Amino acid sequence: MDKFIMDENNSDIITNLIELIEEFSAIIYKLENSETYKLLMNIIDKLDLIINLKSICVLENDFKIHIDKLKSKLPELLEAFENNDKILISDILKYDIKPLLERII
Repeated sequence: MDKFIMDENNSDIITNLIELIEEFSAIIYKLENSETYKLLMNIIDKLDLIINLKSICVLENDFKIHIDKLKSKLPELLEAFENNDKILISDILKYDIKPLLERII
């Protein structure tokens, strides 16, 4: 079984990020652009933090695999952001990134 040790603070960060992704996906069409992208920037900042976490002790390789998959989604997310494609941004976050985060915690 794939296991790793995560301190409570890191788990809280990931849980908060999952909640932000759910919130973003639910309200993306209702928000003004500036509010939408403020929320998206918060999500991206937390993704960056998770990808660079140093305080997680990996007991199995599974965590690294999930982080590598997260990293591989970032260029696609950036391209969708540059193209102002809210649907694609929401889909990447909800269907690609969120499931990976859920596997980490």
